[in-house]
Amino acid sequence: MEFKSEKINLNIEKQNLWNNQLNEVEMITDGLGKRIDDNIKESVVAFSVFGFHTSGSCEGHLDRGLPYPWIDIDVFDQKDLLEFAKIQKAVEEKKYPNEQSMNKDNPELHEKIIQIQGKFANQRKEVKQKIDALFREFYLSHKPYLTGGGIVAESFGRGFRVQTSLNRGLGLANWNKFDEKINKMSLEEKKLFLENNQTEMRAFTEFLKNKFFREK
Repeated sequence: MEFKSEKINLNIEKQNLWNNQLNEVEMITDGLGKRIDDNIKESVVAFSVFGFHTSGSCEGHLDRGLPYPWIDIDVFDQKDLLEFAKIQKAVEEKKYPNEQSMNKDNPELHEKIIQIQGKFANQRKEVKQKIDALFREFYLSHKPYLTGGGIVAESFGRGFRVQTSLNRGLGLANWNKFDEKINKMSLEEKKLFLENNQTEMRAFTEFLKNKFFREK
């Protein structure tokens, strides 16, 4: 009975955490005052409860933006970014011609740059490994709805963009090729493309949600 009571309390605690994250997501707006798309909200919550900091998202659209859902994950701590910005400003003010000159004139500043760059590299590596581990677990039992690819995390901005691998090298790396690919599609093909991408993201979101509530 005691074990059952602990399990019930844990479920309540997790449900409260999920609801709190959902309430926070409901309040988020972008620079234009628009709220997060309804069909990507649960995905954002699912990433958040696993400790990922999301910085942007979209459910995918045919009339604007990209015709597939995506979520941006920022891997750097805000305090570290502010500290790095101060260091960069100090370097710019000194106008060092190269790294060797900076190291000779101000070895302490140079060492700070090396340390924080190393910290950023480790943070990026740790987040990528954590995301990839979730992808591997998901695809052990899930067959992608998309021919030729599932969901991956591509390097983007200050972290990663989670999207389907079918779009790799197109949507982010080469807009012209991606536009050419989409423009060749009929309206029905575009709708199917969007729906398949959205279905894949929903499936991964459901996997994350079930994993969150299932595990201690």
